[in-house]
Amino acid sequence: MRQADDEVRTLLRVAAQDMAVLRLILDAPQIEIEGVCFHAQQCVEKALKAMLAMHGVVYERTHNLVSLADTLADLGVATPVDTEVLLRLNPCAVTFRYGDMKIPNITRQEAMISAARILDWANKEADSATAREG
Repeated sequence: MRQADDEVRTLLRVAAQDMAVLRLILDAPQIEIEGVCFHAQQCVEKALKAMLAMHGVVYERTHNLVSLADTLADLGVATPVDTEVLLRLNPCAVTFRYGDMKIPNITRQEAMISAARILDWANKEADSATAREG
């Protein structure tokens, strides 16, 4: 397995861990929406970075989901979630950690669905690439 393949699988594995946490806390009343959105943002970030690695791109160290999606778009790879949703998830990486910012208007369910859609897409893309190389 190539080093890029290892990186892709590692990123997708840790994205799946964020998704697992997200599913556990989605409806937990003691968890504020900032915590839910943090894990959704992290899941999406890691999945997008996995797709960049799969395409041989050395991605920047950023939490900016739109920037990551734009880099993929420059390669002709369209993500399955609208830029507007990514914009609303963007601040969630910082909001949860610092707690002094409010997240843009997004529901728990929308954050979950968006993260699940991106992660499912990334896993299918990675599986297809592996099958083609195989």
